[in-house]
Amino acid sequence: MALVPANIAINWLSQYAGPHRVCYRIVGAPTYTCTVPGTPGPGYHPVCSGGGAPCSYDIPLMVDNETCEQIDYEGYVQAACEDEASLIGRIAFTASFIPAPACKRYEVTCENSPVLDTTINDGGSGYSDGVYPALPAIGGGGTSATFDVTVAGGIITIAAVNTVGSGYTSAPTIDLSSIPFIPGTVADISVNLRGCGQLRRYDCSGAFVSLPVGALQIGETIMECFPGAAPEVPSDFSISEQTGNCLCNCIEQDIQNTFDGGTIDYAYVDCNGANVGGTLTNIDSTGPVCMVDGSLITTVNAPAVLNIAVVGACTGV
Repeated sequence: MALVPANIAINWLSQYAGPHRVCYRIVGAPTYTCTVPGTPGPGYHPVCSGGGAPCSYDIPLMVDNETCEQIDYEGYVQAACEDEASLIGRIAFTASFIPAPACKRYEVTCENSPVLDTTINDGGSGYSDGVYPALPAIGGGGTSATFDVTVAGGIITIAAVNTVGSGYTSAPTIDLSSIPFIPGTVADISVNLRGCGQLRRYDCSGAFVSLPVGALQIGETIMECFPGAAPEVPSDFSISEQTGNCLCNCIEQDIQNTFDGGTIDYAYVDCNGANVGGTLTNIDSTGPVCMVDGSLITTVNAPAVLNIAVVGACTGV
């Protein structure tokens, strides 16, 4: 995870002319972090002019820019002439660090699909030879898929998709009832679904990676981040807002050992937040993997040679 500097501006009206103590903590934390005497600046008491004039202090923070989590702070401002343990003159405040953009986490699910192709597991026997066009699909929850079936020597030899249909939530079967059939062996033909259509998968910046047609099958889901209301998805997907944090700043890299010998140990944080590790031996590679940018750690054991190929941006949650 990459920590970056940020700040929360605290503003108040001061009646006291002089240094003020600013104490803050994440809500519920056991202790406060407080400014100390010294030249005004980060970590040191701000000096106010008093008389009801405005005064301010920027709380310096280090935040994880790979999550889209809001962090809530509480604290108080107090004239520094008061004892730190004293409750006298404390002005309480609450503040939040909100990432920009503030991302929401969405689950995208492949709900329905057209037909892709067929697999003849067993052509059966006893069917009347001929070509039987546009036989309909049965079941599967969708509509309009048809198949052209060819019978030769009593055996179904071809079951080609004529129209792919749409809306199938499970694989249908081919209606073979219009093919004359004498006692024999019933054919076994599987209808395969294509999977859902092309999808734009977003990250916290609003950038996207285009997933190809069929990347998700019925019931499969992915998580994505988006800075605002749910993005539109094709009609064969559903999308719903989830709780939890988003991981951003992910990059797809290929870790390679380019020498036939030695080993390379590697570890990284994947874009689901999990720690992943492994070892490359001889000439080997991980292939493209999605990881939090900057999280990769490698140890090269000679004579191995490390090469890291950056494939592109990627998204994970």
